[in-house]
Amino acid sequence: MKAIHNLEQSLKENRPRALIQMATGSGKTFTSISAIYRLIKFAGARRILFLVDRGNLADQTLKEFQQYVSTPTSKPG
Repeated sequence: MKAIHNLEQSLKENRPRALIQMATGSGKTFTSISAIYRLIKFAGARRILFLVDRGNLADQTLKEFQQYVSTPTSKPG
């Protein structure tokens, strides 16, 4: 949640570029999906490119997207 909050703060400060660095197994895909969900729901994003460099990562990511359930959160402020 801290990564998502910091990303939203960066966007709020009109800094459209951000880097989130996380260790292996720390929930990068879930964090990405959560950020994408919030960009679509609260920021009006219509298209988002999610790029992976391996076929197995694409399969894993697709499964994560299909299983994603948003958690009740307030609108970013």
